[in-house]
Amino acid sequence: MPTFSKLGGKGNGFSACADRANFKAFYGLEITDNAELFRWSEIFFKFLLKLGREVMGTVFQGMENGCEGAIMRREARKYKFVGYRTTSLHGLFGMIEYKRAYYFSEQDRGGS
Repeated sequence: MPTFSKLGGKGNGFSACADRANFKAFYGLEITDNAELFRWSEIFFKFLLKLGREVMGTVFQGMENGCEGAIMRREARKYKFVGYRTTSLHGLFGMIEYKRAYYFSEQDRGGS
């Protein structure tokens, strides 16, 4: 599967039109019929989805994970930090996993 860096990456002048010949040579792109066009479209679409998931995953990893220390208080309740839990959301590019802090309340026997 092609990678973002192979396509030129951000900021180093990749242009689909200007680099069409290089792209064709590098990836061996040769479209001879409708089936081949569909196959390459599918490969490119999967590549874009994977790239989108990687970018969004990086964005989520860079965000704060919700950890507020060993103990936090909310609505007159005391919560103890347990650890990090992996959670996910379904976005435009598919499922994206990220970690967030998990707290447990002895009073409620529930987590946050």
